[in-house]
Amino acid sequence: MKNKIEFSKVKIFSDIDSHSEDMLKAIFTPQLRKKNEFLIFYGQEVPGIFILAEGRVTVLGQDKKTPLAILEKDAIFGEMSFLEAGLTASANIVVSSETAEVLFCSKDIFIKHLLKYPQLYNAFYKGAAILIADRLRRASKIITKGYQFVASVLEDSEFDFKLGRTRSILNETGNNIVSQLCEVLPLLDKFIEDFPGDTEKIVEIKNKIYSVAFAEGQNFDRLEQQLDHILYHFANLKIIINGGTPLELKGDTTLFSEEPQTDFLIF
Repeated sequence: MKNKIEFSKVKIFSDIDSHSEDMLKAIFTPQLRKKNEFLIFYGQEVPGIFILAEGRVTVLGQDKKTPLAILEKDAIFGEMSFLEAGLTASANIVVSSETAEVLFCSKDIFIKHLLKYPQLYNAFYKGAAILIADRLRRASKIITKGYQFVASVLEDSEFDFKLGRTRSILNETGNNIVSQLCEVLPLLDKFIEDFPGDTEKIVEIKNKIYSVAFAEGQNFDRLEQQLDHILYHFANLKIIINGGTPLELKGDTTLFSEEPQTDFLIF
C-alpha cells in the first residue's frame, strides 16, 4: 500500500519544510485496517499518531456505543497524547468503513525524531496549537448553536404555561375529590342515626372515606408542590440559557426523595 498523504495538507503538519515532510514519509507506515477494528481504546495509552488516508473511522464514547464524531480522509488522531505526559485516550476510535488505510507512527519513534530535529519539533507543536484553537472555535460554535436551539424549543413549546395549567387542573381536581368525599360523611352519620342496629359496615365505610380523603388530599398537595418545583427548575433553565445566575431553590427540597405519608389514625 502506497503512502497517499501529502503531510503538508494535514493541518498539524501544515508548517513543515520539504526535508521534514520527507522524514515523515519515512517514519509513517501504511496499514490496512478492517471494519469494527479498534485503533484507540478509551482510558488506555495511545500507541502513536494515526493519519487517515482512505476510509472512515468513528469516535465512540466510553461505552463503545455512543458516536461522538466521524473522521474521514486526512484526519489525524492520537496526536493529543504528545501534548501531556501520561495522557490516556479520551475516547474509542474504531474503523466504520469496510476498510481504512491509515499511516501510523509509534509514539517512541515520533518523539525520537521530534527531539532530534528542531524544525519538525517547532512545526509540530505550532500546528498542534493551531489545531486546538480551531477545535475550540468549532466547539464554541456548536455550544452556542445548542444554547440557541434549546432556548428556541423552550420558547416555542410554552412548556411553563402548559405545566402551570396542568398544576391548576390537578389542584382543582384534588380539591373536588376530597370535598365530595367529605360531603358523603354527614350522610353516613345520618344513616347510622336512623338505623342504629346496622352500623358496623357503615362505620367501616366511613373510616375508609376518612382515610382516602386525608391520604389523597395530602398526595394531591404533594403533587402540587412537586409541580411547583419543576416550574422553578424550568425557570432557572431559561435563566441559565440567557446567561443569568439561577435562583436558589426554596421550599422542601426532599419532595422527590421521600415517600408520601399514607397511614392515618381514624377516630
